[in-house]
Amino acid sequence: MTTRRHALPAVFAIVSQAVWAVAQTQAFGQAAFSPELTLKATVLLPDGSPAAGAIVRSSDHYEDSVRTATADASGQFELHDPFLYGIQLYVLSADQRHQAVHWVAEEAVRLAVAEPLTIRLERARPHLVIVTAGGEPVEGAQVCVSGHVAQQKAVTRDDGTAIVWLPAGEPVQSVVAWHPRLGVNGIDERGRAGSRTKTALSLLPPGPHVVRLVDGQGRPAAGRTITASIRPAKGGWILTKDLNAARAVTDQNGEVRYDWFPAERDKGVDVDLLEREWKIDKTDRDQTPDGLTTVHVRRRYPVEGRVEFPPGVDAEGVLLTGFSFGPEHRGDIPQTRTRKDGSFRMYAPAAHAYVLGVYDLQWTSNIWSGVMIARDGAPQTKLRLRGERATPVKFKVTRGPTKQPIADAWLDLSREGTVEWTDEKGEARTGIGRVGGWVRTDENGLASTGLGRGEVEIRISSGDWSETKTIHVLSEEPVQVDFHRDWIGRRVLTARPTADAKPYVSSPDAVALAWTKRAGFIAKAHKAVVTNDGSVRVEFDEYEMSLLLIDRQRELSGYAEVRAKDSEVDLPMRANASYSGTLVDKRDGSPLADRTVRMLTESSFLDVAEPQQTDATGRFEFMNLPAGVKLRLSIEEERGRPRYLLFDDDRRFEPGEQRTGDVAKASLMDRLR
Repeated sequence: MTTRRHALPAVFAIVSQAVWAVAQTQAFGQAAFSPELTLKATVLLPDGSPAAGAIVRSSDHYEDSVRTATADASGQFELHDPFLYGIQLYVLSADQRHQAVHWVAEEAVRLAVAEPLTIRLERARPHLVIVTAGGEPVEGAQVCVSGHVAQQKAVTRDDGTAIVWLPAGEPVQSVVAWHPRLGVNGIDERGRAGSRTKTALSLLPPGPHVVRLVDGQGRPAAGRTITASIRPAKGGWILTKDLNAARAVTDQNGEVRYDWFPAERDKGVDVDLLEREWKIDKTDRDQTPDGLTTVHVRRRYPVEGRVEFPPGVDAEGVLLTGFSFGPEHRGDIPQTRTRKDGSFRMYAPAAHAYVLGVYDLQWTSNIWSGVMIARDGAPQTKLRLRGERATPVKFKVTRGPTKQPIADAWLDLSREGTVEWTDEKGEARTGIGRVGGWVRTDENGLASTGLGRGEVEIRISSGDWSETKTIHVLSEEPVQVDFHRDWIGRRVLTARPTADAKPYVSSPDAVALAWTKRAGFIAKAHKAVVTNDGSVRVEFDEYEMSLLLIDRQRELSGYAEVRAKDSEVDLPMRANASYSGTLVDKRDGSPLADRTVRMLTESSFLDVAEPQQTDATGRFEFMNLPAGVKLRLSIEEERGRPRYLLFDDDRRFEPGEQRTGDVAKASLMDRLR
């Protein structure tokens, strides 16, 4: 669950025989090995006067490190940092009533710090947190309210309330409240608008939970610093990693005991390792509901390399980034900056295959791929890249008939690289990783960056708007890329069910599902509402959408594919189908008994029927399946049992079809590595 505060490129791994598996990533800071850049800035109050005594926090959400500075009488300050993940400044006036956040993308930092910055503060807004336990107010609870960059902590008063102040334009991403005796609770707003100004939290009764760290040989990893977040059986993630109480050091058994985790069985525990010399390979959550989460960790080693730039180039601070593939489908994100002569140093774990390159406003490079350290104790591979001038690229993002500019849209950019290697088990593997970063549009809907030659994937994210384009950069000639939506805000679609060419009013328990398929990503779901007159209403921000109405009581369903210009569509209702078969292990044809199988819409996790359980012979049966729409059969992952996947997942049924005798052959995940 480790995430960056901004969008990351999607990374996919091809694992044995070209089977795709999503590669999980762990972000990691390497500040000590990268040249430090010097940022000079002046902080001003809204009236333009110097903000004397202003507090400046430079956050790095990977290492859990914060560097601070205080503005002098003229409002000026200096910060020295590699800014590996961009400039992320949280600036507060001495009384905290005026605040601001300041962002600069990592590839733009080197040029941004060339001249002094000016940061103007604005009036902060209050956020009220109310903490209770068993219906009573809690005094002395620690609360933490976090935005993209800003983070404020406070302690509740005797009435259970605490007020923190945040920058006016900073959306709330999470709120957490913690008491050492009464427990913890929180809300996770990531991916939402986050405009709330008040949060009420009722603490969940506590119960012990142990996090255990082991190395590759199963030995306790003692003395490692960690933090953790939790997901109770009911509700979303509680980002306790932002609390001081969650930061701990493993004991001689490699363990940390958290006595304040929720007593109800945990659905998930996510651990962050806060040391550059180690990374996480895998997290075992099979025993998490029983109070134990085991994390497998691996040591990183320092490696040296060089980017060969043209003669006379001062390469101080040029960014290198990319991705690496490791055991257990969990990779690593390399991030470092070059010295003046183009040399660089970074940490790398053994037995990881890398895709690495330069991403900078002015410079790019070829993509290097390979294994840096074959095994523990082995010498490092020679790292050499060729630096060259980047191609200037400008972006423009607009909406509506008058092409209204869209500010603060995220643009995610990446070039693809392939790496082939032999893993620790002696199996040949191939991975496709990406080298890139992000930019944000200004108030005029404009942004710019530099790109390397070749095929570049660009993905925009603005509210509910998500779209991907691929361009081909062939030379140093500037490139212009435009993103435009024909409408302002969300589209509103009305779908009218019909039967025998007449209006159809569905049963009260009819269910409507809506989704948009996205290449390389899980389909995006939209909220579809069945109205009193039987029509279906959907608000969405996509050019295309699939819409399905299922009336199980009358054994009918309607399906439509919505296009860019549609504001109304018909939903012809047709007879549902039935489907039965046997689930078997692909290796030997043995039945997979007592396994939960689901029927989902293509590329999504939207159920079109109640999940079914296979019997002793592996047999399953679905009734009332919609016709005329692509569906896929899925096997539910269950704690403590081998994980199986189905890859022949395209199932489409004719109206009224009764399909029997199908054999669904499942692949054991362990055999995919």
